[in-house]
Amino acid sequence: MSELENQVASATRDWQTTIMEAARSLFWILAAIEISVAAIWLALAAATLESWFSELVRRILFVGFFAFLLEQGSRFAKAVVDSLFSIGAGQGSARQRRSGAALQSRGRPCFIVILIYQ
Repeated sequence: MSELENQVASATRDWQTTIMEAARSLFWILAAIEISVAAIWLALAAATLESWFSELVRRILFVGFFAFLLEQGSRFAKAVVDSLFSIGAGQGSARQRRSGAALQSRGRPCFIVILIYQ
């Protein structure tokens, strides 16, 4: 199983950077469109300055959260797989790779951002 995992990991390194660059580009284009549409709706509604700033802060947090997920998503996924592998190592014949503490320490910033946004 470890040999298969190493083969898959080495094969994905080649195209992972290309896909991430395209995903980042698409993400920021869509984020700009979303913020522009929100600004147009606020302008049409003749919103107050207070509502402009509150909407701007809300959009920044929203876009920032998903930008964080885009950048750190692969690390989260790897941490989840590693923690499940670690759990399974105690019950089966798999070798233990890493502790689940890596997932817990990476999950805290995400949890804090969710609490702030709500």
